[in-house]
Amino acid sequence: MHKLAHTAVPGSALQHVLWPAVPGTEGARMLAMQYQFAQSERWSPEVLAAAQFAQLGHLLRHAQATVPFYRERLAGLALDRPLDAATFSRIPLLRRQDIQEKFDALCSQAVPADHGQSYPGESSGSTGRPIRYLKTELNDVFWHAFTVRDHLWQRRDFSGKLAAIRGPGRLQPGSGTGWGVSTDAAFHTGPVAMSTTEQSLAAQVEWLMRENPEYLMGIASNVQELARYCGRQGLRPSRLREVRTYGEVLHPGLRSTVRAAWDVPVTDMYSCREGGYLALQCPQHEHYHVQAEGVYLELLNAEGQLCSPGELGRVVITPLHAFAMPLIRYEVGDYAEAGAPCNCGRGLPVIRCIAGEAQHSSATSRRCASSRWCRKA
Repeated sequence: MHKLAHTAVPGSALQHVLWPAVPGTEGARMLAMQYQFAQSERWSPEVLAAAQFAQLGHLLRHAQATVPFYRERLAGLALDRPLDAATFSRIPLLRRQDIQEKFDALCSQAVPADHGQSYPGESSGSTGRPIRYLKTELNDVFWHAFTVRDHLWQRRDFSGKLAAIRGPGRLQPGSGTGWGVSTDAAFHTGPVAMSTTEQSLAAQVEWLMRENPEYLMGIASNVQELARYCGRQGLRPSRLREVRTYGEVLHPGLRSTVRAAWDVPVTDMYSCREGGYLALQCPQHEHYHVQAEGVYLELLNAEGQLCSPGELGRVVITPLHAFAMPLIRYEVGDYAEAGAPCNCGRGLPVIRCIAGEAQHSSATSRRCASSRWCRKA
């Protein structure tokens, strides 16, 4: 029983049935998506691209028919035929200014009813210019599914304690009995402790040592300051196994700082509120795999062409399931370096590193190591 709790056996919804588990409706849907992810991440790049463009065809036809902004923008495209990369690349880029100025025109007038309720949100992004967006409950389903994929990729022990330090206004400090909606639909998870960056660094460290979690999640720059503080004081949570970072581009020295202070690895993720998960760190390397089941991500060089491995380019995304407010070829404002195919066996596209917002267009000739460190979208 004890050993079983430390594996990724799903939770069962039936009384007296522990294993094999019979999950409830939400858990079954989550596991069904993980099954599909396990197949598609091993597809060849050609098969993966074909699936993406098939889904993009549905999105573009929906946008042209129900979104005022796209009726003219997509006019002239032969959307009655299978979509390909050459046709897709003819669509003009969507800018942050477009979203700021034309929010209403970008919203669908007929969101598919089975995608769930629509809800608004706001993201400041790396430039500090806020944008509004509209999502559906379907987008939440994919967010939760990619969260679970990350846990499974990194082989986290679901029975362990998770500690999260979020930015202002993101959560109420306290504790709970599960890691959250994403995991708890399908798995039994350990306790969670939550704090905020609004507390002083010393208070955060005292909280971290008291909670002594197996896993710590936090904003990259705050994690680095915590590790530096603990390194100077010789403080290390004895049970800590891994640090998970989000929200900002990693400072070049963060991984070594965390390793020196706590002797644990750092696992990073790349996301934006309006676009969802964009890339997760490979389980075997420090580079990232694009979450191609949820987003078509382009890295474009100064000539507007797709970057080759080793080349730094603008991040342009098209979330595949954003039917409430399609973001077609949306330039998020970040730069990233394209990577070569990964030897881990996954066919998902590779981002070698993320540079964040570049100061000027000459950034396309630089590598990530010399790029400016800043907040991601």
